[in-house]
Amino acid sequence: YHLFYQYFPYDPRWGTMHWGHAVSRDLVTWEHRGIALYPTVREDRNGCFSGSAVEHEGKLYLYYTGVHYQEIDPENIHKCLNDRFESCQMMLVSEDGEHFDNLDKKRVIIPPFADREPADRTHTRDPKVWRGKDAWYLVLGSTVEEQYGEVLFYRSEDLENWTYINKAWKGPEYG
Repeated sequence: YHLFYQYFPYDPRWGTMHWGHAVSRDLVTWEHRGIALYPTVREDRNGCFSGSAVEHEGKLYLYYTGVHYQEIDPENIHKCLNDRFESCQMMLVSEDGEHFDNLDKKRVIIPPFADREPADRTHTRDPKVWRGKDAWYLVLGSTVEEQYGEVLFYRSEDLENWTYINKAWKGPEYG
């Protein structure tokens, strides 16, 4: 079993997020393997935030939200000013589930949204991937008008190319 967790490895507080990695054979005893994901490219330079991982044909596919601050706090480079950041969905494939090439293997699979349709540029995040009966599926959480939640649905045949399907949201007409 592989466990990935979001954390700031330099201090026990909020900061530029990384993914830690631990493995277990029995879900009781865990061996920590260090850092699996860390910021290296423009799209995730201010953090590798939460997501999910799936195994397929011996490879481990990591999906996560990359964050890029558009306005950095000059007093603390690990924070942004005025909520000015953008999020995109990223992927890194590990050939063996133990080694993670953060320098050359990262790829944007869903770029930041240019406008509010179909989702928010900043608060779209947390990709969850699973195998369905006929394809792979991915869901993302987002916001509408900065006050309502929505879920975006995507589909893929190969775990690398994702097509937007539709969305569900809870707006004022639902109470």
